[in-house]
Amino acid sequence: MKQINLLPWREARRKGQQRQFAMFAAGWFFSAALVVLGGYLYVNDMIEAQEHRNAYLREQIGVLDESIASIKGLKKEKQLLT
Repeated sequence: MKQINLLPWREARRKGQQRQFAMFAAGWFFSAALVVLGGYLYVNDMIEAQEHRNAYLREQIGVLDESIASIKGLKKEKQLLT
């Protein structure tokens, strides 16, 4: 009976499978990195927008505090006049 040496064929198939697995894993890694980067950028954008809203609200609170102080001053002045 003749013996057939299948080792080179098996080795080539194994290398092909390893290469395919490496490409598949690299693709998943790249996809996961893009998803993480996208999430990071989205969250940072949301944080920045909230910080802008907070700054605007602080500014408006300052304006209202000045108005309240002015009104209190006018009330004291009114009490002194009456």
